[in-house]
Amino acid sequence: MPAQNYRIALLVIIAAITLPVFSAEPAPVPVLNQTKLDRFVNEVEAITADSIIASAWDTAYQSASMEVLMNPDSAMMSGDMVSAVYALLLKTRDTVKFDAAANAALMQKGWTTEFWDIFAAVSIGLHYASIVDSSTAVADPDTPQPGTIPGLPDIKRFLHPNDWDLIKKNYSALFARVGEEIDKNNGW
Repeated sequence: MPAQNYRIALLVIIAAITLPVFSAEPAPVPVLNQTKLDRFVNEVEAITADSIIASAWDTAYQSASMEVLMNPDSAMMSGDMVSAVYALLLKTRDTVKFDAAANAALMQKGWTTEFWDIFAAVSIGLHYASIVDSSTAVADPDTPQPGTIPGLPDIKRFLHPNDWDLIKKNYSALFARVGEEIDKNNGW
């Protein structure tokens, strides 16, 4: 019996070490550069006006919404609405990438499924930046610095730092050009 106890103890130790590695959220990969961002800004309105693309996004959004609502472990169920919205957006992005008709429509416009990655990154980045921007506008000296707003998740959970830096650098122009279009198409 003692040998069996050692095996069990060894399995428990291995599980304790490896489970956090497998359950951690994958780190976001960079999807933006200035050229891609400029192209996106210039073309997003026409792309999201395409009925095939819009329908695919709406269907994916509804499917992802149901999945999030039915998951008792989702951020939405714990009250972390910002994380829930971003997780929903990322799930929608991942779902819509499998829509063959939408991908064919994107290809006709010279895009690949990378469009969805850029759409999600810009959507999340603009929303997050607007929260930080609005909290900074009403900040007093005792308020934490931007990016450390109580209850606001770390943006690095959802965006690669390079993408976040590019969105911050282009925030005013992005918001002026595509903010309303993105708001209209992602359910915020």
